[in-house]
Amino acid sequence: MKVEYIICENKAERDAVLRKLEKNGYIWANGESLTEWNMEDVWGDKSISLSLDKEQMVRWIFTRTEQREHPHAVSAQHYLRNNRPILITRKGRVVTAENKNTGEKAIATCSPTDTFDFGTGAMIAVARLIAQSDKGITKDAETVLRQLLGDDVSSDYPAEEEPTTKFKVGDLVTLKNDLEPGKTYGDMTLYHGDMFDSLNGKSKKVIKVWERSKNSPTYQTESEWYYSEEMLELWDENKIREGDIVRVINTGLNYSTYPQWVGEHISDPDMAARYCFGSPSTDGNYKVIKIAEHESNGRTLAYVEQCDGFVFNKCYLVEVKGLEKVTEE
Repeated sequence: MKVEYIICENKAERDAVLRKLEKNGYIWANGESLTEWNMEDVWGDKSISLSLDKEQMVRWIFTRTEQREHPHAVSAQHYLRNNRPILITRKGRVVTAENKNTGEKAIATCSPTDTFDFGTGAMIAVARLIAQSDKGITKDAETVLRQLLGDDVSSDYPAEEEPTTKFKVGDLVTLKNDLEPGKTYGDMTLYHGDMFDSLNGKSKKVIKVWERSKNSPTYQTESEWYYSEEMLELWDENKIREGDIVRVINTGLNYSTYPQWVGEHISDPDMAARYCFGSPSTDGNYKVIKIAEHESNGRTLAYVEQCDGFVFNKCYLVEVKGLEKVTEE
């Protein structure tokens, strides 16, 4: 993947990335060394984005939404992880060392009675990875570690947590019911058109998990669009969604006197005018037009339209629990 921005959330990440970039031949756009010239008094512990160009020049900017949503932006953790011969991750009191070329792994576990130290755990894990043995570990392990990772092993180097995301590659996902095109969810905007339509009431597989930053994973689906974690939920075949065909199984959950909900959620005046104050039939089928919560009690309501084929079919407001999805024969 082509990298144009590296997003550094704090000083530790920034220092590690600048060291790595300098080793790869990059310099500041003003010609200064990446590690000898800085603006710590300006940066503080704020998030900055490092911009890379094809001339191996580096520029910086305070991170904004446009950098986080840029298709060629990566987190500092992502950049560092994918440029190391050995990947070291931490989960709780366990440090894992993985050979990126062979896939071999070794772990070091800190005793509950000891004080956790990431550097010590990393050296033990790497020594075990190399020797595939927990015997004969000496201070020479630190020398081996420095030869493999260079200056990246230091007290200020950020301990990298093992990545955890809500969804994984292969999961069937869909948009949550209450999303509105044009609004922002997480740190991404849900755009009108293909981005919304391709996943609204439909399921697609996750084909890529992109960790732009530690707390902001993004998911690419088969539709080729990227979505924030706040936009998605796992696909449930039995869950009632907008556009589904349903039948009423409990008329007692009908809301016949709630025009405020209709006025707020149904934008089409013709569709809103069909709101019926009677009770729906349990015999026919209905199409789900809109799903949203009750303003005061939080219950999920569905605005449904009769499927009789008439020009002006009646519409009803029914709690979702009073509906049942009609499956295709």
